[in-house]
Amino acid sequence: MGPLVMTGLAAMGATIGMGWIIASTSRPAAETRDRRVPTASSFAIIVLAFCQSIAILAVVAGLLAIFTYGRIEPGDQVLVAGLAVIGALAGAALIVRARGTADPRVVMIGSSFIGGPAVLGIVVAVLSLTVSDVHPKHPIEGPFALLGVVSLGAALAVGALGARAIRSMEGADDITIRAISSRSISRIALVQIAGIGPSIVAIFLVMTR
Repeated sequence: MGPLVMTGLAAMGATIGMGWIIASTSRPAAETRDRRVPTASSFAIIVLAFCQSIAILAVVAGLLAIFTYGRIEPGDQVLVAGLAVIGALAGAALIVRARGTADPRVVMIGSSFIGGPAVLGIVVAVLSLTVSDVHPKHPIEGPFALLGVVSLGAALAVGALGARAIRSMEGADDITIRAISSRSISRIALVQIAGIGPSIVAIFLVMTR
């Protein structure tokens, strides 16, 4: 299995993680809050960006493999598109299940976040099929399936940490929300490093083969 499988696994993890985050939000209360204090909804959008970045960098690795004329394993095109779409559908299902309680604004914004990796997964698959075969293809060796599983797990962990923080913010006072936000962002950033690390390794393997 090559870099495209890693791309698909990362996209699947990110889209499911984002669905988890969105589904954990709740409709905002009517009272006015201090705008300097992050709300659960604004925190959710920040965490969505963390989660999506894992998929985006994996897409870059896949595109580099294609446009540097790496040898794409048979069936990898189907896997990258299939995994990305399956993840997006699973993320959407989580949102639909929480449609009665989730913040409509986060649902609207988050849906575009989820759709991005799915569309990019399909684009990567199409490009790998249509790029000219005039140039010779070079083998790309590396543990790409393992790298993809690590990215998938990290993206799901970002989603889980974000969802837990969002739920704990519900009904909390401003001081508690500040503390939860600061602590959670630090943890999520560390997990994100583990999520983008495999893509950096994959890019290195693609460019130095």
